[in-house]
Amino acid sequence: MSGGGALEKVLPRHERAGRASALVRDLRVLGRDPAERRTRGLILAEGIHLAREALGRPGSIRLAILSPRILRTGEGREIEESLKRSGVATRAVEDDLLASICAVESHQGVLLLLERPRFKELDLVAGEGPARVLVACGVQDPGNLGSLARIAEAAFCTGLLCAGAGADPYSPRSVRAAAGALLRLPLVEHPSPSGAALALKRHGLRLVGASPRARTGYREADLSGALALFVGGEGAGLPAEVLDLLDAEVRIPVREGVESLNVAAAAAVILFESAARR
Repeated sequence: MSGGGALEKVLPRHERAGRASALVRDLRVLGRDPAERRTRGLILAEGIHLAREALGRPGSIRLAILSPRILRTGEGREIEESLKRSGVATRAVEDDLLASICAVESHQGVLLLLERPRFKELDLVAGEGPARVLVACGVQDPGNLGSLARIAEAAFCTGLLCAGAGADPYSPRSVRAAAGALLRLPLVEHPSPSGAALALKRHGLRLVGASPRARTGYREADLSGALALFVGGEGAGLPAEVLDLLDAEVRIPVREGVESLNVAAAAAVILFESAARR
């Protein structure tokens, strides 16, 4: 993609961004404001691994921000050359400026501005074999959401559904924690947890919720067939409106004195048990 045309409607054009430039300010806003990311349909992705993933999806990269750090390794120089060969528009900034945009000191010298992935409800249940969807209800921590996406993909889920008032699944922190899964795994957002549950029921999925108060242990539960696993937000758990619609609730037995597992850890235990039975 060249540097002209539609790109100028997204961000100002700069050959080299200064500390107070409109480009840097704009990227910082995109990094911290989920409403801005949604309105523009853009996300930020930092690092060489995500750059490789995005390069495998022609047309998804709107802009690449590069700093001198990317030239310090052979892998980084290879990514820079791949970006140039692909015709991706690039802008140069200093290492400290890129660190201030990425909010991490240990950045790898490349930050990408990507189009926000768009999936439909049917994408969650597409493909061969029974659909398996992980549903995150009101998860507030972006790192947890990114981990859930990574776990869902690894455990052979067909999609991730984010329901209710939670964090933006495409925040920079979530994208970083997902390690590329959010660029591959179908993800759909639904404003209502109960509406999400009813939609999945219409697609023939059995609804199972993870709850530390459930009577049935996850190893004794039916986790076969088309399945939607519901996990709740940090502290709050699953809302009552969802509990009333579940086909089953399961718990993970833990050592006495341990209140519960982290939401991503709990999802991993149950999903990999389900995958092993397949």
